[in-house]
Amino acid sequence: SGLFRDVTLLRLPATHLADIRITTELAADHSVATVRLAATVEGPGTIQARLQGVELVDGAVEVPNPQLWSAEDPHLYDLLIEVLDEAGNVTELVPQRVGIRSFGIEDGLLKINGKRVVFHGVNRHEFGPHGRVMTEAEIRNDLLLLKAHNINAIRTSHYPNSSCFYRLCDELGFYVIDEMNLESHGMMDAITQQRATLADMIPGDKPEWLPTLLYRAENMVNRDINHPSVVMWSCGNESMGGSTIAEVANWFRAHDSRPVHYESIYWDKRHPDTSDVHSRMYAPAAEVEAYLQEHRDKPYVLCEYAHSMGNSFGAVAKYTELAYREPLYQGGFIWDFADQALPARDSHGREFFAYGGDHQEAPHDGDFSGNGLLFADHTPKPLLAEAKHHYRSIVVDVDRDGFTVTNRFLFTRTSHYQCVVILARDGVEVERMAVDTDVAPGEQARYRLPFTVPEAAGEYAVTVSFQLATPTPWAGVGHEVAFGQGIFPVGQRVSRRCDRPEVIDGIQNIGVRGEQFQVLFSRLFGGLMSYRYGNVHDGGREWLRGMPHANFWHAPTSNERAWSMPERDGVWLLASRYARPEQTGPHWEWQGDRVQVSYSYRLQDGRCDITYLVDGRGRVQVDMHVIPGVGWPDAPECGLLMPVAPELTRLRWYGLGPHESYVDRCGSARLGIWEDDVTTMLTPYLRPQEAGNRMGVRWATVTDAHGRGLRLGTDTPMEFSALPWTPFEVENATHPHELPLTNRTVLRPALMRRGVAGDDTWGAMTHPEYRLPAGELRFSFWFEGI
Repeated sequence: SGLFRDVTLLRLPATHLADIRITTELAADHSVATVRLAATVEGPGTIQARLQGVELVDGAVEVPNPQLWSAEDPHLYDLLIEVLDEAGNVTELVPQRVGIRSFGIEDGLLKINGKRVVFHGVNRHEFGPHGRVMTEAEIRNDLLLLKAHNINAIRTSHYPNSSCFYRLCDELGFYVIDEMNLESHGMMDAITQQRATLADMIPGDKPEWLPTLLYRAENMVNRDINHPSVVMWSCGNESMGGSTIAEVANWFRAHDSRPVHYESIYWDKRHPDTSDVHSRMYAPAAEVEAYLQEHRDKPYVLCEYAHSMGNSFGAVAKYTELAYREPLYQGGFIWDFADQALPARDSHGREFFAYGGDHQEAPHDGDFSGNGLLFADHTPKPLLAEAKHHYRSIVVDVDRDGFTVTNRFLFTRTSHYQCVVILARDGVEVERMAVDTDVAPGEQARYRLPFTVPEAAGEYAVTVSFQLATPTPWAGVGHEVAFGQGIFPVGQRVSRRCDRPEVIDGIQNIGVRGEQFQVLFSRLFGGLMSYRYGNVHDGGREWLRGMPHANFWHAPTSNERAWSMPERDGVWLLASRYARPEQTGPHWEWQGDRVQVSYSYRLQDGRCDITYLVDGRGRVQVDMHVIPGVGWPDAPECGLLMPVAPELTRLRWYGLGPHESYVDRCGSARLGIWEDDVTTMLTPYLRPQEAGNRMGVRWATVTDAHGRGLRLGTDTPMEFSALPWTPFEVENATHPHELPLTNRTVLRPALMRRGVAGDDTWGAMTHPEYRLPAGELRFSFWFEGI
């Protein structure tokens, strides 16, 4: 009919294979494995089979010294099954790939081939830019990307995936929690909101639901049982507890040896044996650790954690490091893999990714499904780099004399990778050498640096990088799997000297000028009005496009909107937009060879003092002193907002990079000199929000195509953002394509911005240590023309 393409209709012979069950039995010392084949033949024929060319006798064969399957080494043996009819003719050939491995609960822990496993996991919906139908090529690309970012485990949330998914997981090496298609979240919500009781729950204790659930369980097991990647069966998602699901769990155990997972019995504890593991969603790391101090009967996994909605994924190290401090906590599965949104066009024909409500549907959850490590087009967010770092299996600690390597792999020595040590001075690489390492799995060793950190003044960075030494299906030689970096300042900076500038004390303005610059401070409007740099004979080039002002606000992130940040912190928005200069200012005075111009601003019952110190070469030091009002909450950020010329789009900085970083999400960033384009530095989250920040910035330049512009710096590393829009314009847009045309570049040097958080996205605030301190705040930086 033309409705279907690329469909092959299989006409089965009279005698064919109807069912295959492959099991492996591994000796305690792993010296030999027995592979068994059980098969059902439709018709009067028989079967014969060979494993790697060796005949199976009575459906079994012994494999001496087997190469065991694991996520680190996903070795597969080839099994060929032949179906013969009564006359001995081959009617069907069935190739199967077999992974020999053991997985289960041993000594109270989840173990793969006798070793305690830690799940570096992610939840994955089978969803792409074309919706819920994905090609094998698209699925493979997803898995290659995950593998390249140190992810070793996947939960099929919340249904079995396409058949090819499991085959690819076998080949590439992933531990899979295979989840049955069950979710009755709506009824669960009704019970937790006390609008229904446990007796109303579906499936709950209702026996009429059992045949349907067993049918689903049986279909999943019969299809997926031969895949070594499948290590656990899951009874479903968020459907409370009850006897019906408990019976499903017992059915799994009766038909296979894999452990059974189910999370929702945490909320309905009547049948605790439904799950072989303690499982939770979104419990804070401290709560997990406290729980395990009292409950030592089962391993613990977080089947969902680090809800990655919008600009989030903060403080994840608290979870990942717990897995190596508490044996019973065996890792978790990030929520989730990729944003779920569909390409669409607005009424003006502009393309964008549509989320809840964009198709005029109601009710909807807005951008709540924009919670992936990847964007909706399955390209990486900065969050994915952070996941890669926290999921690394080689941990490197660097000091001035050497580095310590901790090998968290279960079966792989560090000699499998090449180790490269790089020395940089003030961001510029000066030396690079290879070091041979050979740390056994689970062990630690120390190595000396292959060079000496110089005594000449400067800031030195030593980076130790572990990289692939041989190509893999998911990355080539040189792909970095882990790194560590140490920063070592040597000596002190030499303060610069210059002649005094000239001061013009006018009626409405205070002017300061030198050979290459002119600065104008307004008495009438209460701030820095003009900064020109260049040949003073033709007036120089004006770089400001608005008056710089103190800024304490950023466009609320998804997490901040969830815990009502705009309502809680609104006083800081007013302080940012409507600070009132005191009528007594400004005043100026000499501070040595520099001119000091001071302003004071009223912030309701608080105050902000800003002092500008101008030297004879046109460098302007900015000192901010903020005194919040009584009872004010911690600020979203503290810095200065500087609108400058729109042609200043080329950003170069010495600080952490290359990607976006925040105080609670900067482990994957490293110190160096980086470059980017201001016009693309607002990370395109599904809904615009605070984004594009860079941590640890020592200096930054924003220039035009000819290298002219501004340089900013600080003695104490600052946070820095350069975008085409103000925080207020970003906040007003609900989709990236709605951001307005702009005629300026907005610089935002800052003392600090609030961390992005991410334990969950419905009330979990940023951890206290990643918020701005309460009370008075001070921030200093400088800028000058170039």
